[in-house]
Amino acid sequence: MASVLPAVLLCLFLHCVASEMPLCAISNGSYGGDFNITIIPEYYKPNQNYSVTVSGGNVSYTKVALHASYNDIHFGTWMNSNANCSGVYGTRSLPFTEMWTSPSNQSIEIRFKVFVKFGNMTYYKKKMLSPAPMTTVPPTTMLNSTMTSAATVKTTSGGITFKPLGGFASILLLFISVRELLL
Repeated sequence: MASVLPAVLLCLFLHCVASEMPLCAISNGSYGGDFNITIIPEYYKPNQNYSVTVSGGNVSYTKVALHASYNDIHFGTWMNSNANCSGVYGTRSLPFTEMWTSPSNQSIEIRFKVFVKFGNMTYYKKKMLSPAPMTTVPPTTMLNSTMTSAATVKTTSGGITFKPLGGFASILLLFISVRELLL
């Protein structure tokens, strides 16, 4: 009897771990279907609220499942999450919108997956939410011995246009500035 107890405890432990928070899904889905996923805003940022809309199909009261994951692990928080799974699961009419909040983790790529049951067929679609693109500074180039930026700036005052110094004037001003610093 003593040798059976560890095996029973192991099975109970594995059952509890496996059923802790399963992903919301309707089994046997096929990729495709007459519906769309829209996520606003369109780029991932930590601690951001997102509206996730499932539209199309004009279907009333159908089974749907919606979840977000990173590396196949549940990620983020759904406002109307289901107690039995790690996402939204239930009967909805299309279109519907659910709110999702990203965690405070670094910028990563999140995969949203939606299952919708149309009659006897179940379809699913995926949508990726990527980090916001990095902004860049316009490149600086040398033209005719003067540095210019790719961005053009016009400064005017009373009809007078100010232009950057020419090559010789820039070198002369640099020479005078260095001479004054050395003295």
